Amino acid sequence: MKKVALLTVLLVVAASAAITITFPSGDPTTVGVPVRVIITSGSATKVDLFVNPGTQTWVDPTEVILGDDFEFDGYIEITHPGTGITLFASKGVENGESDPFDVVVGDASRWHIIAPGETEDRGEADNPEGKTGSASVTAGEDGNYNIQVCDKWSNIVSSTLTPVVSCTDSFADLGTPAIGLNMFKLREAKNQQTITVTGGGLVQDVANVKVNSSEATQLLLLCPGENFLPGDNATSGYPGKYGEPVDAFLGSLYLVEIRAVDDYWNWVPSYDDPEVNVYAGTPPVNLTDQTTDAISGGHATGVNVDFKEVAVGGEYIDAEDSKGLQTAYSTEVIVLPGIDSLAISLSPSTVPVGVHSDLEIRAWVAGDPLSLGSALAKLIDGPAAYFHILEDTIQIQDGFGSTEVWADTTGTYCIEITAGALMDTICLTVKERPGLTVIPNPFKYGAEGHDAIRFSYKVEETGAAEIMLLIADPYGNIVYKATYTSGEVVSPGQQEIYWDGTNSKGNRIASGMYQAVVKVTLKNLSTETLKKNFIVIW
Repeated sequence: MKKVALLTVLLVVAASAAITITFPSGDPTTVGVPVRVIITSGSATKVDLFVNPGTQTWVDPTEVILGDDFEFDGYIEITHPGTGITLFASKGVENGESDPFDVVVGDASRWHIIAPGETEDRGEADNPEGKTGSASVTAGEDGNYNIQVCDKWSNIVSSTLTPVVSCTDSFADLGTPAIGLNMFKLREAKNQQTITVTGGGLVQDVANVKVNSSEATQLLLLCPGENFLPGDNATSGYPGKYGEPVDAFLGSLYLVEIRAVDDYWNWVPSYDDPEVNVYAGTPPVNLTDQTTDAISGGHATGVNVDFKEVAVGGEYIDAEDSKGLQTAYSTEVIVLPGIDSLAISLSPSTVPVGVHSDLEIRAWVAGDPLSLGSALAKLIDGPAAYFHILEDTIQIQDGFGSTEVWADTTGTYCIEITAGALMDTICLTVKERPGLTVIPNPFKYGAEGHDAIRFSYKVEETGAAEIMLLIADPYGNIVYKATYTSGEVVSPGQQEIYWDGTNSKGNRIASGMYQAVVKVTLKNLSTETLKKNFIVIW
């Protein structure tokens, strides 16, 4: 009797674990066409749906919620064609399966493209794109791209349509696209190039392809006025770049860029070489500084080409590195006569110890300001150990260039300026530093170089706890006040504060006489007050 009772319980449990699946309006017949289904359970409130064989997720949705009566009455779609397939429902110990049915592919709905590196995954409800993986190719190499007409779930539909294919790589070789396997060649290296397939009123599809550069096989030299053009398919002229080289001037700064590129003019960032040079003429003359010009991360920027040793006229230049990598062709640069007029000045020409002076250079060619060039500044007289220059190679643009010079001790410092074939000398006088210096004085709004007033003072070696700047008018009214407790202005040594000539409300102060007061509070709390009168002119 006990065995019979146990068998009865097991039969009851088995009966309650059954799920029934019926299609009251008829079995599914076509991919993507909604069909009504009724799913009844003994106790489950939701069930997972599959398509047999192999419990494929060829059904949408893949999970349904049952009502309070443990029944679902709604619509589903079969997403993959098949013969003798069944709908399978399962949750825990409960499961059920429909009667077998046949489903054919759906109507043509969309284009589909599979790029190298991607894999077909058609008809999966949880992957409506119909593909997996990441597309990746090497620039210039042929790759197979499978183009098909598909139903809404990416199943292939027979068609005679002709695809229309476009690509963000304007230099790509797409041949004559057709349904099936296509051989495409992408040329421009990029993290993502997009291939788009359209036509016939169908929904378009895209392949996002990473295009990698190959190994470096040549150098590409970019002159001022030229721009990088990776993937370029030009066979003559200056491939790999566009624009025209600007003219150079004898003895003036001419900065070029050199890139390591593959056969398709793509930059190769992994390439390094300790030395690269630019040559001109026969036999070749090195126009660059061999000790400083190098390729790092696939390129060298700001390589100074000095045309001082070449003739006026058209000059063809090439680049070569120490590994033997060369430019594939020569670039012609028009070299014009050099600077024929030069003017230099120091503002001011006499400064206290540690105070900066502006060294300004103006250069002309045939009466016109030099468009782009350089000058070299060198100390030829004075204690070099105490002399400083911010930049000894001074870039000249639109006829003007400048740098700053200063010295740590008193004396006369003579500086030689060389620009092209011209040379001139100017001297800076450095005096003992007064308590407070105001530069410029007078200060004139709108004057060239007078963007701000410079207050120069000295901080003792221990450093300051606080610096206070006060600007007072002739009646003793404070028109500006600033307090500094950190930064360079409180550090030991000669320091400077810049002020733009506006009051506490941001308005320009009126013309007239003013007094600057700098109060220095040292870390030991001793104080020093420095005063200087100055003039403001509108």
